[in-house]
Parts: sequence; C-alpha cells; structure tokens
Amino acid sequence: MTLRLAASALADAFRCGDRDIHSLISRGQRVLGYSPDWLNILAQEVLHQKLLGTDYLTDQPEELTAFIYSFQPLQQVYNKSAKSPSIAYCYFPTTKAITPAKYVQPDLEVLNCETDLLNFLNIDETRLNWLCDRYGAPQPGEGPLQHYYYQFIDKKNAGCSRLLEIPKPILKSIQSNINRNLLSKIPIHPNCHGFSSGRSTISFTQQHIGKKWLLRMDLKQFFSSVSYTRIFNTFSCLGYPKNIVRILSQLCSNRVPSSVLKKSGYDWRTRKLLKTPHLPQGSPASPSLANLAAFNLDCRLSAFAESIDGDYSRYADDLLFSSDTYRNISNMIPFIASIVMEEGFEINFRKTRLMGTGQQQIVTGIVLNQHRNLPRKDYESLKAIIHNCVTKGVSSQQRNKINFQAHLRGKLNYLCQLNPSKGQKLYALYQKIDWAS
Repeated sequence: MTLRLAASALADAFRCGDRDIHSLISRGQRVLGYSPDWLNILAQEVLHQKLLGTDYLTDQPEELTAFIYSFQPLQQVYNKSAKSPSIAYCYFPTTKAITPAKYVQPDLEVLNCETDLLNFLNIDETRLNWLCDRYGAPQPGEGPLQHYYYQFIDKKNAGCSRLLEIPKPILKSIQSNINRNLLSKIPIHPNCHGFSSGRSTISFTQQHIGKKWLLRMDLKQFFSSVSYTRIFNTFSCLGYPKNIVRILSQLCSNRVPSSVLKKSGYDWRTRKLLKTPHLPQGSPASPSLANLAAFNLDCRLSAFAESIDGDYSRYADDLLFSSDTYRNISNMIPFIASIVMEEGFEINFRKTRLMGTGQQQIVTGIVLNQHRNLPRKDYESLKAIIHNCVTKGVSSQQRNKINFQAHLRGKLNYLCQLNPSKGQKLYALYQKIDWAS
C-alpha cells in the first residue's frame, strides 16, 4: 500500500462522521488496523489547522490528503518498513449530487398541473390513466392490452439472453417526447459517455490511451437496477409538483408480467428486479434516466480514480479505469465494488478484465496500447472486403445487405476516426470500387 493511498484513506476517514478529536482517532485506528502514537498528534494537527483558518475537513479534501501525506511520522512508517503497511478499512465520504436548482433550465416545459402535462404529452386524461395503470386492472402478459412488447435476445458468448421491453407506438412517442424535452436538459457527469450527443466510444476511451494499466468492469443488470424510486427522484430534480413527477415516473417505468418471466430462465434476483417497477431496456427515455441515476456513482468513482492517480470513464454499463503509476490496480477491485454496491448497482465479476502493456488492450472494440486503433483482425477483414470489391466486384461481398455501399462507407469512416493514416490508405483503395457494375 503506497503512502499516497494511505494518506487518502485517512483523509476520507477524517471527513466521515463527527469531527471531534476522539472520533477522528477512532476512525483512523479502524483504517490502519492498529493505534500508533502519531495518530493522536495527526488528529490534533488537523483540528488545529481549523483554528488557524484552514478547514480541511469541510471543503478541501485534496488539501487534507496533501497535509497528511507530508506528515513526517507517517512518512517514516513507510520509509522504514521493508513491507508497506496495509489498509484495514476504507471510508467512502458521501458526494453531494447537483442540487435541484441547477437542473432547472430557462427553456424547460412549464408543468404546474395535470392539464399542462396533458397538453405537453398531447393525449387525453383517459389514455393517460390507462398508460399509468391507474384503473388497477391486472395487465395481461402479452396481447393488445399490454403496453410493451417483450423479446428475448441471446447474448454473444454469454450463454444467456437479454430481455428487451419495447414500448408500443403511443407510449414510445410519449417517452421520446419526455426524453427530448425534459431529460436531455439535465446535465450528465463529464465522465459519462454513453447515450449522449457528442460523446461516443471514442471519447469514452480517449483519456486511457497508452496507459500502463487498464481495468475494465461491467455493471450487472444496469437498466433494471434503476428502481422506480430513483426514477422519481430524478424527475423531482426538475422542480415539478409531486403529482406530475409521479405520472412521469409511471410513464417511464415498467414491471414485467410473471407469464413473461416464466419463459426467461432467469435467476431469482433478476426476476425480482424485473417484477418490480424499473427502467425498461428498450424505452427511448431509459438511457438518459440510467445516466442520471448513475450520476452519484460517477462522482464517487471519479474521485476514487484520482486518489490512485488514475482516470475513470463510463459508457453505459462499462466502467474503465487506467493508471500509469499505480501498479496494484487489481487490489482496488473490492473498493470499486463496494462503491458500486452502495450506489445500488452490482459488478459482473465475470467480465472484469485487467490489462497491462504486455497484452492487447481492447475496450469496446478499440485497441488502446500506444494509440487508438482497430483490432488487427477487424482491420484485415475490412481491407480484404474492399480489395475483393475492387478485384472481384461488389456482388462478391454484398451478402444480402440492403445498402452495402453505406455499410462499407460507415466502417471506413469509423476507421478514419480511430486511425487516420490507416483509414486514408483504405479510403484510396475504396475509391477504386466500381459501384455501377
């Protein structure tokens, strides 16, 4: 355990809970796993700084870490020990999310009553009551009276299936309206790159290029883990009355009927998540709501990455950490999992990957070792298709694609974004294709 990480752990402990001398010492002892003589002096020095006008405990976490890092007795412990002492416990200070007042935008829709909401959604009260299931009638598993279509999609190399909850046209149109005119006006975390205009897998991986260590982790059941309560709290931040917030939350959440779940083969936990109101995977409003629900998670994981001199970004349910200086990044997996669990999500450990410079660092189909690139296998495949189109004709490679030219051009444009030099070489070959034949 490095001196930097020990200082950060003690700083987090001092900032959690009561801030008298005895509480600071008690939490410090829990972090270290023992009670050194210098801990009492350190706690007194931290509180003494407040008397001198510098309150490290309130709003200066980075300065507090630096102060503890420069504390001579702590430095002597790490300099004299052949093996650096370990940390017995870590505290995770609560990070404040954006206040509701900052969410409100000047051009936000005015929804002071249900009449305003009906006009905004362009529906009548009877249809709104039906879509919100206000009549209390039991919904059938499938058929014309259900609000969603249900479709199981097999996951590649996973041996299981993903349930798509696809809203029917009227509800889909309403959810699109809510997403476009309400949710899109709420700012997301800067380290969040999925489902957002101007951000992509390219921006997601940008800050991790050429790093010595990459840690990729995956969130399990990302959409269905976002409960109705979280959806309600997100809409509450827009400043609308509670009855309006409740209707919006009902329109954007779903519970899967038991008759559909019987066909799934899911485990007990997954069925429980899907049976209770949650974000449906397939709704146009769900990606935005999922990003907003994970805002506090992004705040905490970003701060955690900074504590190990690393970087963090998230693309939907993919978490990515990187560092040039911290070698034991794999030791951080339990701490990351603890933060994720405290924020209401769960890590899929089977998809956790630690990648060093001695192997190909591939994330979301992009190689990140020295510079951004397409995997060699994908590049050679694209090159072969273009070459065959030139030498053997387009019909030899089309393979039932309706707009093969647009498909091939899209792949080529993507390569140009990742690696312009390789992209230009293939583009020169692409221009030799005779599309008329």
